[in-house]
Amino acid sequence: MMNPIDRPVHHHQARPFLLLCCLGWTLMACNFDTTGLQGQNSNNTNNVNNNTNLNNANNLNNSTPVCPNGLVETPEACDDGNATPDDGCSPSCVIDEGYACAGGPSVCTPVCGDGLILGVEACDDGNTSPDDGCSALCAIDDGYACTGAPSVCTPVCGDGLILDPEECDDGNASPGDGCTTCLIDGGWRCVGSPSVCIPDDWYQGAWHSRRLITVPTGTVTADLADFPMLVHLPAGALSGAQPDADDVLFTLEDGLTKLSHEILLYEPAGRGLLAFVKVPLVYALHDTVLYVYYGNPSAPDQQDVPGVYTAGFAAVLHLSEEGAGLTDEYLDATGNGYHGTGGGPAGAGDATRSPTRDTGVFGSSQRFPGSTVNPSRAIHLRPVDDSAWNALTISVWMNPQDTADQRVFGRTWGNGPADIVWLLGKTDKPKYRLRTVTNRVDTTNGATFPLNTWIHYALVWQAAGAASVYGNGVLLHSTNVAGDTLYVDPVEPIIGNSPLYPTDPRAFLGRIQEARISRVARTAAWLTAEAGNQSDPDGFHVLGVEETF
Repeated sequence: MMNPIDRPVHHHQARPFLLLCCLGWTLMACNFDTTGLQGQNSNNTNNVNNNTNLNNANNLNNSTPVCPNGLVETPEACDDGNATPDDGCSPSCVIDEGYACAGGPSVCTPVCGDGLILGVEACDDGNTSPDDGCSALCAIDDGYACTGAPSVCTPVCGDGLILDPEECDDGNASPGDGCTTCLIDGGWRCVGSPSVCIPDDWYQGAWHSRRLITVPTGTVTADLADFPMLVHLPAGALSGAQPDADDVLFTLEDGLTKLSHEILLYEPAGRGLLAFVKVPLVYALHDTVLYVYYGNPSAPDQQDVPGVYTAGFAAVLHLSEEGAGLTDEYLDATGNGYHGTGGGPAGAGDATRSPTRDTGVFGSSQRFPGSTVNPSRAIHLRPVDDSAWNALTISVWMNPQDTADQRVFGRTWGNGPADIVWLLGKTDKPKYRLRTVTNRVDTTNGATFPLNTWIHYALVWQAAGAASVYGNGVLLHSTNVAGDTLYVDPVEPIIGNSPLYPTDPRAFLGRIQEARISRVARTAAWLTAEAGNQSDPDGFHVLGVEETF
């Protein structure tokens, strides 16, 4: 009998078991014959445990990753499913410099702030700080240009955006316009974005034209403060001004400090412009320089009428109105409300007793027909309370036609020497009266008046001093009068007649213009300047050439 150990192995019987092992049975299941299979095969390097078989890296347990396949497998850092270079994940599944990758398949994006410009990045300045030209998303900020890597970003000069370190940006690269290479030129100032640049001494950029107005040295004999100067600009001098001259304004020599002014008339193709301008100081010993600006089509009215008459004026009536007998028709420019009514007191005006408009020494005046007509004419002012004043100046422009005893401008209630507070009258020479609380003066004296000639006629009183009359700034007569305040009476001032008209024969015959009442005693230098300036403004000041911007 044959020993089982010596029994020959039939290989066709063993193959099923080997096959089962290959299909996943455990080695123990296959190792049923410790004297047969095991003895002959367990150490065979070409069988089950052979490194080139089950455990061979090239067989079923193989772990080598496939790149690219869209799966991120160790040791891959990324796998974007393609072998395209420079897209963030290299063909060998390594993350490209400057990229960050996530997911599988990997989505790779440039890292903003690392100083490398990659992919969709327009710039990368090595940081994510805002407003430095390159944004936290590596996009170029508006108004910047960026170059290099890391990016160097600088403002674009000439695009109208002001970015540090630009001082200005007017939207162009033109030199000499106030903003050159985005730096403000010397002598200019710039505002806004895009920048609007104007010279340092230009009022505002909306005004496109200006002219110098110069009062030459020696025109006045003493410095005059807050002097209302009459300015005449001839036809054509304000080319580009609004039709009503609303855009016209005046400044000091600095070109910036605006002055109060009142326009009396503007006839672009006729008499030009007449305006009173308050000059803070008219110098005697050197030039006084102003500017007039114009050429702003959208400017509102620039006038400040009451602001012109701040130097002690109580009432200023230009007397340029039509003379229709309307209440308060003759306007008081000071803003104090001492308006005038033709032919009677306020509320009782009468056109038949009102003077009529005529030509004046400047602008228009009022013509008074004297006693040649019945009824005669007058202008009544609103009552003026001057009882507490310790000084007074009354002035008018008059153009008398005869030498009769006539009333020019007064505050009286009769024709008697004591029926007055103050009075400017005339015969062939000055006739003036003034009453204080303690004394009065009634004088007809002085140089003879020329007829049919404009005369600047003024009465000046200073408390405890003299009452004096001037013609064109020249002292005509003076009388001392005691008393510190004026006589108290509520009677209203009347121009061109006595309060007893129409039956009184003292109605003025001629023309009267620019009636003023002041609570100060004007000097001879002031009165001389008023007379010279208002009778000949073109001789008082010099108009310069047009400057444009």
